[in-house]
Amino acid sequence: MALVLNTLIYTNNQLINMRNIFILTILSIFFCSCKDDRFVFFTDVNNAPGLKIYSGTQNNKSNEQIFITDSIKLSLKHSQQFYNFGLVLSDNEKNLSTVTYNYLTGGGEVKMNNKVLSNNMISFDNSVNSQFIDLSFIPNQLGTHRIQLSARDTLEATKSATLELIAFDNVSPKANLSVKSRAVNDPNEYTFDASKSIDYDSRFGGGIYFYEFIVNGTVYKTDKPSMNHIFNKAGSYKIAVQVTDNDNSISAQKDTTIIIK
Repeated sequence: MALVLNTLIYTNNQLINMRNIFILTILSIFFCSCKDDRFVFFTDVNNAPGLKIYSGTQNNKSNEQIFITDSIKLSLKHSQQFYNFGLVLSDNEKNLSTVTYNYLTGGGEVKMNNKVLSNNMISFDNSVNSQFIDLSFIPNQLGTHRIQLSARDTLEATKSATLELIAFDNVSPKANLSVKSRAVNDPNEYTFDASKSIDYDSRFGGGIYFYEFIVNGTVYKTDKPSMNHIFNKAGSYKIAVQVTDNDNSISAQKDTTIIIK
């Protein structure tokens, strides 16, 4: 009798355990389904964060776009060697989760508040609907650098923007020369003018600093773009000019020949 009773109790316990496992399985499926439904619902009503980038700083910014391409001169001796840019962030739901950057090509250092970011995370203020974040980038080599900026919220909605920056070396200047009769102090007085010489990277701080005017092999060095010269006798004269920029790069000679009678 005792053996039969124990067998019944053991069998009953097995049935209870199986029933509990079945109930837990059904509940798990139910709650998982509910979670998925809630996630889908919130995802449907959620708006992706807004993200644009600008060149310059927020006090002097331009080109609020999702893609900006620009250039920077690395070898320049008389100007900065970093590129200022920034982010325009917006998130009406205030559920912004992460703002990151990564290099698609190239590399270097990204700074925020004059501090190098040790990882690819950019800090932000989640208590406001919109904000500007100033950054700067220091390329580590010549060539094309593409930086992708991404903003993601807690529901994994993401917006991205890209900065393409071409880092180049100094570009040598190009000399231009005109020779015109002046005839103020002497009938054979001429003006040599190299003021239309070009430094192709002038918008990056480049400039022409020295001029060398050459008259039949005689060199006249000056920091002025023009000079006056009196020819003492008749003859054929080869006039040339070379210009030097502020990276000590020297142009090819530009020359012409005049006849003094």
